[in-house]
Amino acid sequence: MTIDRTDFNAEDFLIDSSFQQYCAGTDALSIRYWEQYIAAHPEQKAVIEEARRLYRILSGNKPEMNARLAAVEKKMDRRAGMRLLGNTWFRAAAVFLILASGMGWYLGMRHQAPDVYNEAPMAVYTTSSGERKKIVLPDGTVVLLNAQSRLSVRKAFNGTNRDVLLNGEGFFSVAHNRNKPFNVYTGDLKVKVLGTEFNVKAYDNDASSEVTLLKGAVTMETTQTGNAAISLKPGQKIVYNRKRSGKNTETARTGTGDNLPEMTLYPYTLTKDSTIVETAWTQNRIVIQDQELKDVKELLEKWYGVEIVFDDPDIGSYRFTAVFINETIEQALTALQQAKSFKYSIQGNKITITK
Repeated sequence: MTIDRTDFNAEDFLIDSSFQQYCAGTDALSIRYWEQYIAAHPEQKAVIEEARRLYRILSGNKPEMNARLAAVEKKMDRRAGMRLLGNTWFRAAAVFLILASGMGWYLGMRHQAPDVYNEAPMAVYTTSSGERKKIVLPDGTVVLLNAQSRLSVRKAFNGTNRDVLLNGEGFFSVAHNRNKPFNVYTGDLKVKVLGTEFNVKAYDNDASSEVTLLKGAVTMETTQTGNAAISLKPGQKIVYNRKRSGKNTETARTGTGDNLPEMTLYPYTLTKDSTIVETAWTQNRIVIQDQELKDVKELLEKWYGVEIVFDDPDIGSYRFTAVFINETIEQALTALQQAKSFKYSIQGNKITITK
């Protein structure tokens, strides 16, 4: 299938793996193809030159970028679920990791964040513990909001841009409009899209945030000046580790403090029945994949609207694999007891787990 590149901007060219090879001069076929393409499309000469210029900014970090890509490809090859998509999946989903400070300027400083953190919003949608909500925004975008989440829609939404602010977790099916980018801001991240399906998990109190892409393409950058920006393709997930021992959300966003966050690229996780773990909640499923109970604790608390307490810290290290669909909290805990012996008691919304 021929790709229509007539409306490509510099960023679009940069995430094309063959264009990267052309700029690097490492593949004869890519070089020949792009030389012919440029000759046949003189009207795109300026934007292609801009893309090449930006690529040259990154040339000093090319070894690190290649090492990251190789590590991701190796990790994907080990995932049985990814083999369902064939050996060419990684090439088709090639991602350009933009790690240099120069590109941080291009994607970070060029798109200065609007004052979404302080201005009064046009609308606010919230969910409580155990609640999930479907929202249709004025542009036709559909958002599924997970428990204990808050979505604020900016006053100027659907003007030049479509900006929303998320604290919590939401699955977005964005109405396509190339002229009006859709931006999701969290305490740490900005996710920029045109039309796509993706999941953002960014609770203020969590140690990390993550973005999982199902369809389309997104560009994600941190709200910290000069930090990394990454372009994702379907099947990929970025985890942003805040590393903020004792830091609040404001500190993490402004980049003050001793530990700067890191981004890590992964494939999304598939179960044996091809359920995507990161978005299973949109199907009213809880998926636990060889996780310790202390890591599952917050998920269960948000899902069921309860507080879970361990009377012995060792209980938190119990590991489980399970899938729950419409079970009550009592049914879920009883099922987990079949894998590892423990006891529990329920008083109102408080659950105490003992050995």
